[in-house]
Amino acid sequence: MFQHSVMRFPAATLPRFIGLACSVVLFLSGEASAVPFDPNISISATVDLDGLSSSAPAGSTQTGTFSQVIGGSLTTSTVDSGLNLTGTLPLGGALTDINDSVGISFTGTGNSAGGSGSSDFFGNYGVTLSNASATDTFQITLGLQFTNQVDANGDDVGIEGDIFLNDGVTEIFFSDLISDTFFGDSAGGSNDGTTVDTPFGPLGTFGASLSDSGTVLLDFLLSPGAIINLTGENNMFLALFDGTYSATVESRLFVSSVVNQTTPPAVPEPATFWLIGAGLMGLRATRRSIKAD
Repeated sequence: MFQHSVMRFPAATLPRFIGLACSVVLFLSGEASAVPFDPNISISATVDLDGLSSSAPAGSTQTGTFSQVIGGSLTTSTVDSGLNLTGTLPLGGALTDINDSVGISFTGTGNSAGGSGSSDFFGNYGVTLSNASATDTFQITLGLQFTNQVDANGDDVGIEGDIFLNDGVTEIFFSDLISDTFFGDSAGGSNDGTTVDTPFGPLGTFGASLSDSGTVLLDFLLSPGAIINLTGENNMFLALFDGTYSATVESRLFVSSVVNQTTPPAVPEPATFWLIGAGLMGLRATRRSIKAD
């Protein structure tokens, strides 16, 4: 069972997408404080570079940074314009604490004066939520923090940023922006499969600076023994032929809260304890009186 709430920054000019509202540092800000959650809940998450990714064209520089925070400890790996890896991939594993996370960040800049061509940068998410309890139901809240910013300039440049998350049936979240000086700009975003903020479609502009950023809170209700699998992507697509571009496409999934929804057994109130104590004291006094007689 899935519910959501959302916090997003408003757009500055065109509805929701034009103009950067603020700069968000997603996962390179250091280690988080470790607060373990209920051991009945298992949350595993991974991030990886998809094998379909391609090197940047000669006139472009692109960087991919992958992160994991497990037990409050941060680890990162990077991929450069030629898809050379520093560190290890995939990253991730068993998330054990509140604020543990996995993340992907793609950045790119380019100028066709140095070379032209196209490239694809694909980043993959995988998340599994499971409840080992035989009796208790839990609500797990995951946070999705994201920044999607694209900007194309010139006669023939297109750059797209695409972030999405689904549960195999429903597209829970997506943010898709295209800045294109030749074919025109498009944008769209939703919070889940039925509540659409802005259906994807053309904006009527060419080569605008587009931005979408914020934090989405995703609630999942796990009954005893339940398992939920999530998949997602963080992608950047480039067509650089005549002009310049810049892009930042980044997202981070983190554990916001784990709450036991099962009502615990009632605990006697202090007044009840006082009455029980008074009764025992009275019984003891009665027994003493009988012995004295």
